[in-house]
Amino acid sequence: MNEQDDYLSDESPSEVRELLEIERRIAGLPLREPGTSLDRRVMRQVRATSWTEKAGLMGLGAAAMLALVAGTAAIVMHNRPPIQGSTLPPPPQSRPINLLGAQEKESDPPRTLLVRQNTSQVTDDGIIGFVGNTPVQRTREQSIQQTWMIDPVTHKRVQVTIPREQVVVKPIQTF
Repeated sequence: MNEQDDYLSDESPSEVRELLEIERRIAGLPLREPGTSLDRRVMRQVRATSWTEKAGLMGLGAAAMLALVAGTAAIVMHNRPPIQGSTLPPPPQSRPINLLGAQEKESDPPRTLLVRQNTSQVTDDGIIGFVGNTPVQRTREQSIQQTWMIDPVTHKRVQVTIPREQVVVKPIQTF
């Protein structure tokens, strides 16, 4: 038994031995050289692609590699542990401000202090319908404006809250 026949052991089932014997006989058949007509057809096909098609394929390959690298970098950056030894800038120094007693001159009357805070939230309701073949999207912007007025003499406070909602419906450009 030579090295080629090592896979034909007596332990193999008869069907497997038969298939392996057929495979060995096919592998031993002589191959003929391809003719010149086949070489001409292959060369004609290779020359048929222009340099712009080849450059386009190379650019497509480069874009795929770039997308793969960017995606891998995003995954790696997202999954990496936070850096423990980093130095953060010092927090801003806070100092007390006397807003109620801050008057420039004794002759000026005290002014009412106004404090305003705006809070807003934008919600995308998605596509809500179609106008013809164009999809229509709705977004909502909800905001609250709170204003506190403080009397510097009596220190009484008044709070005014103004809720607002703006609904925007716009067509979406389709490709």
